[in-house]
Amino acid sequence: MLQDTHKLVTLTVFNLLRRRCPDLPFLANGDVAAQAAYDFDDQTDVELVDVESGRDDPHVKKWFDDDDVPATSFNGAKYTAFNHFIDIRKGPGAFDDFDGYSYYNGSASRDEFEAAENALRHNAHGLAAVFCAEAVGVVNSLGAKLTTDEAINHYLNDEYVHVRGGAWYRGCSPAMERYATPADRSRFDDLEKQLGARFPLAECLGGGGKGVPYSVFMPVDNVGQYWWSLVACARVPDPTHFGFVMHAVQDSSVPHHAAGCSGNWHSQYEEELNRRLPDWLANDAMDAEILALFDCWFCNDTVAGPLRIGDHQQVPGRNWRVEQLITWLALNAYGEYEGTYAGFRDGFRFDDGSARGLTVKALAVCLLLLARVSGYTQPQPKPAPQRAVVAEPRVLRFAGLLPGQSGTASFVVTASGELPVEITEITAPRTVPFRIASSIAQPLTLYPGQSLQIDIAFVMPGELPRIKNRFLARRPHNIRQVHSVFRTYSDHLEVHSNADNDPILSVQMQGGGRPESLDDFVVIDKGERLDPSGPVAGQKYVHRDELKALKIAMGS
Repeated sequence: MLQDTHKLVTLTVFNLLRRRCPDLPFLANGDVAAQAAYDFDDQTDVELVDVESGRDDPHVKKWFDDDDVPATSFNGAKYTAFNHFIDIRKGPGAFDDFDGYSYYNGSASRDEFEAAENALRHNAHGLAAVFCAEAVGVVNSLGAKLTTDEAINHYLNDEYVHVRGGAWYRGCSPAMERYATPADRSRFDDLEKQLGARFPLAECLGGGGKGVPYSVFMPVDNVGQYWWSLVACARVPDPTHFGFVMHAVQDSSVPHHAAGCSGNWHSQYEEELNRRLPDWLANDAMDAEILALFDCWFCNDTVAGPLRIGDHQQVPGRNWRVEQLITWLALNAYGEYEGTYAGFRDGFRFDDGSARGLTVKALAVCLLLLARVSGYTQPQPKPAPQRAVVAEPRVLRFAGLLPGQSGTASFVVTASGELPVEITEITAPRTVPFRIASSIAQPLTLYPGQSLQIDIAFVMPGELPRIKNRFLARRPHNIRQVHSVFRTYSDHLEVHSNADNDPILSVQMQGGGRPESLDDFVVIDKGERLDPSGPVAGQKYVHRDELKALKIAMGS
């Protein structure tokens, strides 16, 4: 990904979790983490040495020697980027489950279709840009044509990665020590032996088996795992380190990073991704997709073993190691590289659905890790519904739902005095739309700890009731119309006042405890009209025909 893309994706992840849990302290570090994700491409933690004649100490200059030249970048492009790949295309690695970037010992030399000149014409960035510019100028004079990765490695054929164990090493490439395969999973019993096997020395004229073209760089899942280990063990997690983890995760979702190549229109793909991402994120549908994946994965407490080709169909879980999550993303990205783009054999194209889907997965993985480091705990999922028949007067209150939820329901009053209700589609709080059912519905469906409050607006005969949370009594209303619905209940009208002191009428079904006294009620005759200027806030009214049921409910 481009640096701007890394920054936007990381900010988006923080914003998504902040909407759910704004009080988690770590979420205040979004800007720091996003800037770190942006800056990670500028690390100066990998040193290459350009061999000029015979190898000598690159850090000591002698006037009589053709000194070797050390560098951590070339024309602004940092060599650290070589560690931002995971070569799924190659298959099982020689040093890791999947190795990192390598030209001759990996996939970068295979099935390359983009000419280096094309990368220059389309504003290639990073290593591809600077090395293509240099190599094309040299090689064109010989009448040859190079592909993008071929140009990079042609230019670096007389350079080697300066690593621990080599002569004159002064901590020049700390990335290689940090990201090396851990000893418990390495076929080498010693770090220096592993580094020596990964990074052969070079000669001034290159040669088979020598230098950068034959080197096997560290895979990006090792990068993410290293920085996550620092985040996870810190008493106060460093948001900069977390931003580095975000960068590693996000890079693994780019098909070319998973195919182990800088060419094949890698730069054009990332430019197009950067251009389209803001429009995708502006659509709430993308947020919903990300959160749906996150919720599913966060509830999954399984532990994964080593991932292999074909394991992209596994469902990630909150207990997966970071390296497994990165590898899983890369397996999905490589699936798109071959399945959707056919390895770019027919040139460049950008599939909006494919790229958007990979980005959704990358954001969901980032969100999963942010939830872990910030101490997020997901509300417990709703238990299975329990059915119960309401056969006595009661107040049902809609309570105990999660933020952002509501429900719809249908109900009908039966001759036996039951109020069967079925709750469906629990989706926003405190807004509970209802409609009158024409036939008996299923028995009342409530989740443990939940209940339901019904507020209904008054309507003229023959109309379906329009449900409102409260009904503003701005004109008289015929009580008989209400009792055509709730005839068998000791229901009552209760008057409330809003901020403007307007009387508000709402239907309440009495229950959930006995009324204290009949004196609490004003008896209304059938058909009596209630003028809005008369009601008093807090006063309860009951129909005369319901007095008997009310007395029974009170035990009198």
